Parts: sequence; structure tokens; C-alpha cells
Amino acid sequence: MARVCDDMYSLVQWSPSFSPALSDMATEFEEIIYSKHVLYGDIVAQGGLAWKAVGLPIDFALLTRVKQWMESVSDLCLSRIAHAYERRARSSLAYNDEMLSVESLLQCSIQVLSSTALCVSMCGESFPNLASQAMYIAGECTLWISNKFKTPPSAPAPALGLANNCRHISGKPDTLHFQGKQLNSRAMRLLAACESILRLLSLTKAILVGNSASSVFDLNIRIDHTDSVSGALETLATSLVEVSWLLAETLAAFRADGQVANPSGTMVLFADSVAKFARRIVEFGSNNKVAIADIRQRLRQIQGCVDTLSKLYK
Repeated sequence: MARVCDDMYSLVQWSPSFSPALSDMATEFEEIIYSKHVLYGDIVAQGGLAWKAVGLPIDFALLTRVKQWMESVSDLCLSRIAHAYERRARSSLAYNDEMLSVESLLQCSIQVLSSTALCVSMCGESFPNLASQAMYIAGECTLWISNKFKTPPSAPAPALGLANNCRHISGKPDTLHFQGKQLNSRAMRLLAACESILRLLSLTKAILVGNSASSVFDLNIRIDHTDSVSGALETLATSLVEVSWLLAETLAAFRADGQVANPSGTMVLFADSVAKFARRIVEFGSNNKVAIADIRQRLRQIQGCVDTLSKLYK
């Protein structure tokens, strides 16, 4: 216990200096937090009850400082990831000078979000003040993933009103040009991308609301962060609709390829994963009635689009 207490005192007086490279920073942050998790366990989250159990006084001020340190360092690392996305949005050439691919940036994002979520678990409290960074990163990651698979300009994927708009598409969506092994390969790559999105959503929710049943849309956001969080949510929502459109296209492609009547293992796995993806998106909104109603409307639009596409391209 004395070792833990001494380490906490050293920790709160230490200002970590991370490497300039984002990949190195993400690894260093992860190693620090996991080492503290092994040493501290749930002492901070339980308010020092382990100390009380062995007759030691509880230093509440120290525990508070540890929580503040965890949130501060998480803020620092998330901000560096967010700034990388901002630089990429302003100038792809300037971003390329950082020698970090977008795929690597996505992995760094998940790594830092995961470490931050562990900090939340260790502290027993969520970090709603990090909403602007966490939501922005989740939105930008999802946007990049959707753009990676998006159909070309000749067959655009509309962001809104999909069920109504899909019947006005001229020509087959790009996904429907795939058949057999090519279609199965694209479907599996899309599933892997969707797993990354679900991981991002899960970590973001863990950071912002912890283990509570609250919704990320019910957060008490700082006034100076309101606009940035709203913009991030808009990007995230639009990107999720785009990804849902891609899933709908792929289901229609399986239908056009004759795999619905005689389903392959890939097609069955894909259909199950689409249902999981839809369910997890709804869960991300939790108890927020407005958010859930909006998401359910989007899902109904997607289902209507799948049905329409199946009729058009069977």
C-alpha cells in the first residue's frame, strides 16, 4: 500500500513528455496507463477503500489529484490525435509530411481512445470534458472509413432520405459491379471496417458516460465546447448513414449475385453483422428518445433502400 501511495504522489507531480511521432506517443501513453492499472487496481475508483480495510487513512485529496492527472494526460493525447485530423483536413500535402498513413492514424486513434477509456475505468468517473476531442476523432475516423468504400460520383450514395433517393440512382451502384470472390472480399473488408467503427463508438461512449446508462447525447457539455461537439456529432451521424448505405448496397449485390437464394458463408456472416451494426448504433444513442427516433428512421430508410435495390437489380 505504501508503494502505491508513493507512486501516486510521484505521478501527480510528473508532467510526461511524449515522443513527437503519434504512433510512439500512443504506445507510450498505453504503457504508462496499463502499468498504473496493474499497480493501482481499483483503489482510485473505490475511493481508497482498500486502504481503509487495512486501517490506513484515505488521502482523498491525493485520489482527486490522480483523477485530474489521468484526465489531463488523456486530454493531451487526444488533442494531438485531433490536431492531426485537423491538419489533414486543411492540407493533405502538409499531413503527408508527417509520414503517417491514414490507416496508421486510425490505429493510433483507437489506441489512445482505448487507453483513455481505461483511465475512466480506473477513476470510476467519466470524462465528459473530453467530449469535443473524442467525438471529433470518432467522427473523422468514421468519415474516412465511409469515404474509403464510397461509390464513385457516377453512382453517388446520398446521405439523407436514402429510401426515397435510391430509386433515382442512374446506373448500378459501384458495389453491384462486384461478383463472386471479388464481392466476398469487398464484403469482408467492409465488415472489418465496421468493426473498427463499432470499437470507436464503444470507446467513445465509455469515455464520455462510463458505465452509466446515460446517452452521449445527454452530456452536460461545457459552453465553449458546444459548437465543436455538435459539429462532430453531425459528421459522425452523416458518416454512419453513409456506411449503412454501403452495407445496403452490398446486401443488394449479394442478391444480384444470386447468393440470397443459395447463401454463401460470407453472405450469412455479412447479414448477421449488418444486424449487429444496426443494433449497436441504436445502443450508442442509449436512452435519448430524439436520437433513437432519428437513428431508427435512418435504419428504416436503409431497409427500404435494400428492398428497392433488390427489386431494381435482381
